[in-house]
Amino acid sequence: MNEYLQDVNLYKKIFQLSTEAILIVDKGGTILMANPTCNQIFDCENDALLQKDLALFIPEKHRTQLKNCLLNLASNTTCVTLDILAIKNTTTPFRVEMRCSSAVLNGKEIAIVYLRDTNEHHQNLQEIKETNQKLLASNYKFNTLINNVKGILFRCENNREYTVHYISEGCLEITGYSFESFKDGTITVGQLIVEEDRDRVWQTIQTSIKQLTAFECEYRIRHKNGSIKYVWEQSEFVYNKQNTTTFIEGFITDITAKKEAELQLRNKEAKINAILQAIPDMMFIQNYNGIYTEWYANNKDKLFVQPEAFMGVNMKETLPTHIYKKVKASHQRAIASGKIDIIEYSEKVNDTLIHFEARVVLLNNDKLLNIVRDVTELKSFSQKMAVEKLRISESQLKAYTKRLEKEITNRTSELTTTVQQLVASNLLLEDKIIESQEANKKAIANKSLSSAIAKNFPNGFIIVFNSDFEILLLVGEALKKFEIDRQAIKGNKVDDIKTISDAQREKLKQNIINTLKGEHLDFETTYKNRHYAVNTAPLMDDKVNCYNALFIYNDITVQKESENIALNALKKEQELNELKSRFVAMASHEFRTPLSAIQTSAILIKKQNDAGNISKLDKYISQIKRNVKNLEVILNDFLSLSKLEEGKVSINKELLDVVAFSKVIIEEFSEIKKIGQYIVLNTSKNVALLQLDRKLVRHILMNVLSNAIKYSAENTTIYFNIKESAHWVTLIIKDEGIGIAKEEQNRLFERFFRAKNAQNIQGTGLGLHIVKQYVELLDGTIELRSEINNGTTLFIKWPKAVVL
Repeated sequence: MNEYLQDVNLYKKIFQLSTEAILIVDKGGTILMANPTCNQIFDCENDALLQKDLALFIPEKHRTQLKNCLLNLASNTTCVTLDILAIKNTTTPFRVEMRCSSAVLNGKEIAIVYLRDTNEHHQNLQEIKETNQKLLASNYKFNTLINNVKGILFRCENNREYTVHYISEGCLEITGYSFESFKDGTITVGQLIVEEDRDRVWQTIQTSIKQLTAFECEYRIRHKNGSIKYVWEQSEFVYNKQNTTTFIEGFITDITAKKEAELQLRNKEAKINAILQAIPDMMFIQNYNGIYTEWYANNKDKLFVQPEAFMGVNMKETLPTHIYKKVKASHQRAIASGKIDIIEYSEKVNDTLIHFEARVVLLNNDKLLNIVRDVTELKSFSQKMAVEKLRISESQLKAYTKRLEKEITNRTSELTTTVQQLVASNLLLEDKIIESQEANKKAIANKSLSSAIAKNFPNGFIIVFNSDFEILLLVGEALKKFEIDRQAIKGNKVDDIKTISDAQREKLKQNIINTLKGEHLDFETTYKNRHYAVNTAPLMDDKVNCYNALFIYNDITVQKESENIALNALKKEQELNELKSRFVAMASHEFRTPLSAIQTSAILIKKQNDAGNISKLDKYISQIKRNVKNLEVILNDFLSLSKLEEGKVSINKELLDVVAFSKVIIEEFSEIKKIGQYIVLNTSKNVALLQLDRKLVRHILMNVLSNAIKYSAENTTIYFNIKESAHWVTLIIKDEGIGIAKEEQNRLFERFFRAKNAQNIQGTGLGLHIVKQYVELLDGTIELRSEINNGTTLFIKWPKAVVL
C-alpha cells in the first residue's frame, strides 16, 4: 500500500481526473496549480488561471473573508469550508462551496482549495422553498386556525349527531369534555349544541353542501359545567368521486368573550349617551385659529347663534366683539399653560340678560374644547343668599337694639328715682355730709348695677369687672345652661377663671382695660361651643369717672349656625358645579379617544370581514377590547367617586385567595397590553387568605395594572410581586414607565390630579384617589415610589386575617 502512496504519477492522475476543481495556492492567494475541472467551472482556457490572484475570481465583498481564511489556515488543523460567490468570464457570478486545507510543498506552506459549483444545489433549494410556500399557501386556512386561534380541529360525519372521527385536544377547554369522550361516543357535538340552535346549524350545513361551498356559523353550546358558550365554526366538506359528502372537516373557536364584550360595549354606549343627554352645558370644538369644527347641546334653543351660522366659521365673525376678545384671550392662556382656563361674560338673549361661564380645555396640539354654561340662576342664588344674610343680620341687630334701648330707658328711670331719693336724704343730714357722700357713691354704684342690668338677662349673661379684674356681678339665664354658681364665682378675679385658655384670659383683661378707658367695644367670642356677641360699656360715677366695666354677652349660636348652613350650602353648590365642570371636561376628552378607536376598529372589521383575514380581525377585536377596558375603568372611576362622596360604599368581606384572584385579573389584560408588554407574577409560597371585599380588590388591581400598561412603553415588563410577612401580605406592582416627579408625588392621591408629564396621556386623575380610599376602607395602606423615566412602584399592604 505504501508503494502506491509514494507513486507521484498516481497523485498526478488523481489530480487531473478529479471531478472536483482543485487549486494549489500560496498564502498570498496566487494560484500555483489548477486541474482541468477548474477550467470548466471558471469557463476559461487551460493554464489561464496559473499565477493569477485567486481574489480576482471572487467578488470584492468576499475577498477579505478569503484572505483571512488563507492567512489563518496553518493554525487550523481541520478543513475550512466557505460558501461564497465566484466569477466566471470575469463578469458572471455563481455560487461555490470552497474547502481549504493546509499543506507543505518544498518547505513552503501552501493551501489546497477544493471548489464545487453549488448554483444548481441552491436552485434546487429555491425550488423546494417555492414548493413549500405553495404547500403552505394551499393550507393557509388550516395553519391560521391552528397557529393563531385557540379552538377545536375536527373531522366528523354529516349526521345530526356529527359523529366524530377526529377531534383535537382543544375540545377540553371549550366544552369541558376530553377528546376520549368524543372518540368513544360518551358525548357528541350534536348533543352539545343548544336545542334552539340545532335546526339552524343543520340547515346551514345542508345548504352549503348543496351549493358545494364551505360554511361558517355562530351558535351556542352547553359546557360540561352547565354554562352557555358562544362558538364560531368554519368548515369544509370532503367529497367522493360521485360528489357525495363523506366527511365534514373544520375548526371551532370560543367567541364568548367577544360576544360579552359586544354586549358590554352596547351597554356602555347607552350609558355614555345618557350622560351626554343629561349634561346641560353646551360644548364647542375649535382649532387654534378660532374656527368651529364640532358642537354639542342637548337643546338647540340654548344657542343664541344656530349651528348653520357658525360651523366652519371663525368665532370673530359670530361672537359679539366684547365676548370675542375675552374668549380669544382665554384660548391663548390655555394654549400657553396647558391648563383649563375659565372666563365669565354676559349677553342679552331675547331681551333677557344671561350670564355665562366658559371653560377652555386643551384637547391636543391643534384643538380646543369650549364648555359653556348658563350660570344666571347660580349668580341669582348667590346674590339672594348675600341679601338674605344681610337682611337677617340687620333684623336681629335692630331687634336687639330696641330691646336694649327699652331696658336702658326703664333702668335709667329707676336709677333717676333712686338718685333723687338719696339726694333728698343726704340734704337732711348736713352734719354727715362727707359720710353721706361716700355712702351716696356706693348706693349709686349698687343701684346702677341692679337697675342697669336685668337679673334674668334673656339668652345670655352680664358681667361687671372692676379695675382689679375682679368679678363684681355675674347674672343671666345662660348661666343655668353651664350650671355655674354665680355666687361662688362672684369676687374672683379673671386669673382665677380656669375654664378659659391663657390667650383668652389675656384678651379679656385687655378688653376690660380698654372699656375702663371709656371705650365701647363690640366683638364676638365663643365659650363651651356657644357663640356670643359681646358689647362693653364703662360705668360712670356722678363725676363722670369710670370705675367699673360692664360686659353684656348675647347668645348668637342659632344665628351663627344659620349663617354657617347657608355658607356651607353655597360652598357645596360651588364645589358641585366645579366637580361637574371638571367631569364634563374630563368625560368629553376621555370618552372621545376610546370611542373613536372602537369606531375605527369596527369599520376596519367590517371591511376585513373575509375568511382569510382572521389575524387582522383579531387585531381589531383586541383594539376594541382594550378601549372597552379603558372605558370600563373610566366609568368605574366616576361611579366609585360618586359612591365615595355619598358614603354609599358597602363592604362585604370574605376570605380571598389574593394570588389566584391576581392571576385572573392579569389574564383579563392579556389581550389589551401593548405590543411586547409582559406582566410577570412572582409570589411567596402558600400565601395566606385575606379578609377582603372581592369587588373593591378587583377595582384596585384593575386600576393600578391599567396605569402600569398605559404609562409604560411597548416591549417593557410589569412586575407583580406578592410577599408575605408575619402580619402583612404586600402587593408590589412595578413598571418601567415614564415615572413621576418627586415634587408631584405627594399630590398623586388627590382627586383629579394628574402629573405634568401625563397631560397628553389618556386618564381621569381619579384612579389613585379611589384606589387609596378603597385600600384604606379594607384596613390597608398604600405607598408609592417613583423617578422620572425610571418607572413607578406601588406598595399595597393588607393585614392577615385573624385566626380565632
